[in-house]
Amino acid sequence: MGRLVAMGRLATTEASRRDVARNIRNLAETDEGRQLAREDVRELLVRLGELAESEELREDVANAIRFVARAAGGKRVLATEGVRDVLVGMGVASASDGVREAVAGAICNVAVLDEGRRVMATEGVRDALVGMGVASASDGVRLAVAGAIRNVAGWDE
Repeated sequence: MGRLVAMGRLATTEASRRDVARNIRNLAETDEGRQLAREDVRELLVRLGELAESEELREDVANAIRFVARAAGGKRVLATEGVRDVLVGMGVASASDGVREAVAGAICNVAVLDEGRRVMATEGVRDALVGMGVASASDGVRLAVAGAIRNVAGWDE
């Protein structure tokens, strides 16, 4: 894991940043993904998201956050203002439903726990979710946005 983080810190091009983000996303989708619930991985994902210029990199970063946040440890590590701000920024900048669904899914997963819900309960998150829902053309985005709104609101069935 340390090698991947080191590669990410040295990535200077959009393509190299995308390779790192894609590797993290792919690992996060496996059972090994719980290893990614680390502060150094979180900080790297925030940095990659802040530097993202392409929809592809935004989608890879948001999905990496989304998949890491499926595990309880990931939810805790990712419940920070930095993660929230980068997700909002990528959501507002998004031009594709792939990014919108990934960002809304990440917010949804982080907001499952109380600490994530508190971090995500802001006007900026609300505005980003509403904007992504309005701009979307797919049910996948709408479902992810609805799930994020439900979790941020703290509504239980």
